[in-house]
Amino acid sequence: MTIFFLSLYNLGIILYKRLLSIAALFNPKAQKWVEGRKDWEQKLRNANLEQAIWFHAPSLGEFEQARPIIESIKKEYPHKKILLSFFSPSGFEIRKNYKYADFVCYLPIDTKKNAETFLNIVSPSLVIWTKYDFWYHFLTKISHKQIPILLISSIFRDRQWFFKFYGQFMQKAIKSFDKIFVQDMASKQLLESIGISNADLVPDTRFDRVWDTAQNPQKIRKLEFFFDKRPVFIVGSMWESDEQVILPFIKQYRDKMQFVIAPHEIHSQKIKALIKKIGGDIECYSDEHTSIKAAADVFILDTIGFLSSAYYYADYAYIGGGFGVGIHNILEAVVFEKMVFFGPNHLKSKEANELVDQKVVFSIRNSKELIDVFEEVCIQSNKNLIKEKLQKYMADNIGSTQIILDFIKQKNWI
Repeated sequence: MTIFFLSLYNLGIILYKRLLSIAALFNPKAQKWVEGRKDWEQKLRNANLEQAIWFHAPSLGEFEQARPIIESIKKEYPHKKILLSFFSPSGFEIRKNYKYADFVCYLPIDTKKNAETFLNIVSPSLVIWTKYDFWYHFLTKISHKQIPILLISSIFRDRQWFFKFYGQFMQKAIKSFDKIFVQDMASKQLLESIGISNADLVPDTRFDRVWDTAQNPQKIRKLEFFFDKRPVFIVGSMWESDEQVILPFIKQYRDKMQFVIAPHEIHSQKIKALIKKIGGDIECYSDEHTSIKAAADVFILDTIGFLSSAYYYADYAYIGGGFGVGIHNILEAVVFEKMVFFGPNHLKSKEANELVDQKVVFSIRNSKELIDVFEEVCIQSNKNLIKEKLQKYMADNIGSTQIILDFIKQKNWI
């Protein structure tokens, strides 16, 4: 039975690759996925990465979990080479020039041959996988070659396919990890239920990442020119599905507050359409003039790399994605002790669920509810109490990077 389902997995991998090759003819993201994997063997050989420490992140969000460990290792052991791989173009395209990695690449498609070739070229001294993205052949080959491998900032749920009868073959791959650092007790218990007892409960490393950012936030001069004395409401990673909530809210409060919007997509046509929808006095980061006009109502942050620091300037924040794929990182705003709102699709966010239960961040279902909750919470409630709870929450969850590094050093893997 295991062989049968593994065979289906292998067939699925081949079909997936072929479908993406077809999609690449008309889909830019699929095209990058395909083009980025061309000549990967030669690129790896040219990079001279023998005995590198290999980090793998599915996409950009998981990279942020690996980032504090990468940078800590590189600062303490500057001679150590770092290989960083991504599965998704959304991670690779933004971080392909990441200065702390000696080489950034796409992970080749998961076949037995690709895994063997990849590992023979790199011969990593240590492998660190981030959160999920389990690939059978890569993980089992790493285990066969007796290369130390860790899984960090992971969360497991009983509805994941490898906890089903047809996914039992993947459990063998998960057992390849020498140590698994999980974010919650439920994950640890799930792993124990399938015979995996080497999981430790450690907070998400993103807490360390956002904490470091908050200690020295990046100054955004154009944004500073924009502000007058009104409160500031930042909308981070806004999708089109969030607009039905945010645009009426802006209309309601634009004379009382200033709004900073960081759209999820910053293509020029998308920005032009957004400006038309909002109307009124709007400034954009991409505007050529260097001095932004103060007292405008809306500032569109149509660039990449500033959002995590932009929350420093805010009084209130709305995190996008909650009416679609799922909310983005709320910790970037929480670390600055801001009032945070988001849509209902947040169940996969551990920190969002925990803070909603504490009633210090707020899930809303529509524009009217956002206005009602904003009026009740931000105008009438005890803001200082909310800030104290957010401060304690962050303090209770920082430090996982050092725990993981101490474990690696104890094992003499670095």
